[in-house]
Amino acid sequence: MPTRFKSSPFAVCACLFALSTSGTASSQTPSVHDHPLGEQTKRLPTNFSDGSDLPNGWRITPAGKAIGEMGDLVMNLTSAPDGKAVISINSGFLPHGLDVFDTKAQKKVQHIELPSA
Repeated sequence: MPTRFKSSPFAVCACLFALSTSGTASSQTPSVHDHPLGEQTKRLPTNFSDGSDLPNGWRITPAGKAIGEMGDLVMNLTSAPDGKAVISINSGFLPHGLDVFDTKAQKKVQHIELPSA
């Protein structure tokens, strides 16, 4: 007694798709020039006065103005209850510490070193 295979619409579509694309997959190799951002992905990041261009074509711009130098990994920012100061904690590769910024004068007024773990 011969076995009979049941066919589903999905199996039929999958077979037809595999047969129709089997000859074209090996002849076409994707290239960076085929990508819409091909030229932009070959460029190095560039700094401008209003932001930076990234290799993926995006431009990032600062949300405000810089008022002082902070550490390399700011873990948190908090403001004083009266709003006169902002405190940041830095815990990156550089020495850890707290930085205190005066919001009215818009400058760093104090740096407190913390022991690195």
